[in-house]
Amino acid sequence: MAKIKQLEKMQVDETLREIESHGGVAFPLQVYVDEMDRYELGKIPWHWHPEIAFSVIHQGSVVVSVPDQQVTLQKGDGYFINSNVLHQIQSLEEHTVFYSVVFSPSLLYGFQGSVIEQKYINPLIQNPELWLLSFNGEEMWHDNIVAMLQRCFHSYEQQEDGWELSIVIDLSKIMLMLYRETRSWDVQPNNHMRIQDEERTKTMLDYIHLSYMNKLSLKDIANAAHISTSECCRCFKRILKTTPFRYLNRYRLSAAAQLLKQGFSATYVFKETGFCSQSYFTVQFKEIYGCTPGNYKKQLS
Repeated sequence: MAKIKQLEKMQVDETLREIESHGGVAFPLQVYVDEMDRYELGKIPWHWHPEIAFSVIHQGSVVVSVPDQQVTLQKGDGYFINSNVLHQIQSLEEHTVFYSVVFSPSLLYGFQGSVIEQKYINPLIQNPELWLLSFNGEEMWHDNIVAMLQRCFHSYEQQEDGWELSIVIDLSKIMLMLYRETRSWDVQPNNHMRIQDEERTKTMLDYIHLSYMNKLSLKDIANAAHISTSECCRCFKRILKTTPFRYLNRYRLSAAAQLLKQGFSATYVFKETGFCSQSYFTVQFKEIYGCTPGNYKKQLS
């Protein structure tokens, strides 16, 4: 029997693709409840997946980020993350909880090349204007979508006779509503640049994740995507709203926290995660985690 899942850590590969499978071949859909206090620093870090995701905030508030766009959502609001879109979720307060349904588009269109896929699904998932949509009640149809999502969550939780079909029907209605409400939106001419920036950024993140334990320069990171250092900085600022070195530093600190959880000493950890000195590592760690690496390790023991 399918159950609502709770994750505590986002597992990704070198390209930031989420490793978690969402449902099975027979029914490629999974419902999640995300209690953000369980995640490190209350954040689900940058990742992507080929599936579509819809979420509703049950408690608290979050900031949802995709390349070049960011929205703040409160209790009762919902949002849509499109297929293959890099995204991040940050809680803004303690005890934030939201429910999500993540599913393969094939659940709705059936087979490749079908009329449903070509006429309705592909225009939605291939539209760069639809990377992220929020449902905050500003439009009447927002409330309708949130209500149908709540019904999907209830159907999945109760699993009464016919629950799978009920969910597919509600999701089909939601996608039809999105199709009707957004089909008049024009694709902006600069979207090819945004897509190119995202691909370049993914390549540079891949390089950082494989090489963070080494001494890295800005030129090293830029060379991974075959671009200049200034273009590298522009990509990071536009896509991730940060600098290459700030991202590298945060990634190193996250890796350091995982090693400390495994029982390694602070002396060993700073050397293994690419920091130039233990004193600098301690200052940076305390700034993010609110305590020294040694105290962090003691709190876990």
